[in-house]
Amino acid sequence: MKASKFTSSFDLIDCLTLALLPVLAALILRSSHALPLALACLAFSAIAFAAYGLDKARAQSGSWRITEATLHGWALLGGWPGAWLAQRVFRHKTRKAGFRGVFLATLLLNLAGLLALTQKLAA
Repeated sequence: MKASKFTSSFDLIDCLTLALLPVLAALILRSSHALPLALACLAFSAIAFAAYGLDKARAQSGSWRITEATLHGWALLGGWPGAWLAQRVFRHKTRKAGFRGVFLATLLLNLAGLLALTQKLAA
């Protein structure tokens, strides 16, 4: 059976990203501000997803591109689930090891920041 475009070439970063989704959910759900945090994550994920899609379309047409720093910024703000999904759906930025490494760092920094925030809110 042939792998689908979505699941082909999963790597360690993809596996770590999927493994850390429940950590994100747990951090949000244990917070006394779960709804605003969840809505912010959804909003930033939607923006990141759209930004990746737009960047992919611009790359294909030879137009002005969205900077990698901007894409990483949306992920760092909490949009890393949407950024990861866009990487898989659009097959965009999946072969650039440096980009993928920075993406993983933004994901981990976001989770660390969310952990600190939820602990501060609980105090």
